[in-house]
Amino acid sequence: MSCCVGFGLFYCFIFLSMIESLLQIVFIAKQNKNGHRLYSKMKRDLNRNATRIP
Repeated sequence: MSCCVGFGLFYCFIFLSMIESLLQIVFIAKQNKNGHRLYSKMKRDLNRNATRIP
């Protein structure tokens, strides 16, 4: 039971941190026109990390 709760909290934490980083990317992209390249690079990194997580 506690193992399931731990995994739930772990994935919830990953989900929240991904949302936070996405919000930061959007904020940066609104501030400078060069942000789109950064956004696509970060999105690629996020996809690579997501495929690595089982």
